Amino acid sequence: MKKKIQYGAIIISACCFVYLFIMQVLKVKGIFTNVEKFTLMPLLIAVVLLVALLCHGGLYVLIMDRKEMRHVVVDDDEWWTKWDRV
Repeated sequence: MKKKIQYGAIIISACCFVYLFIMQVLKVKGIFTNVEKFTLMPLLIAVVLLVALLCHGGLYVLIMDRKEMRHVVVDDDEWWTKWDRV
């Protein structure tokens, strides 16, 4: 149950950051249509949100990586096991 809550929290938080990132990209796109209102702040916020999205992906991978392996697949026909025996 705890893992499902973690996954749900990460997914909801990532969706929020995706929404904010898309809105920020639309603002940045608006800068190029009206050059007189150019500021660097929307670009910086978009970069920060992109980093937050990448951190969410990394957090999800770290949580999935902690998953316990219940069975190990052993295949003697694989090429690397044949080379180890030579």
